[in-house]
Amino acid sequence: MNGIGKIISVESTSPGSKGRTAILHVAPSQERWSVRSDASVRARGIYDSRQKAVASAKGIIKDAGIVVVHGKDGRVDYIISKDGRKL
Repeated sequence: MNGIGKIISVESTSPGSKGRTAILHVAPSQERWSVRSDASVRARGIYDSRQKAVASAKGIIKDAGIVVVHGKDGRVDYIISKDGRKL
């Protein structure tokens, strides 16, 4: 297993969800890249490159969450932890 199973118990940070960890996904969206929160259908942003989407997601969560980065095929490529490490 590649460590992805470890994030199942992580919950989202929304106003009123005191101290919980947010999960943002960077995923392909037609010819561009979207940033979405774990439970959201609507994207927080659409970007021309995956690199720009990842930078935006890291800025949104800061040290309060993780970013799940998907490849062009939609599969998980890597995860960025709360402390900025690539898993």
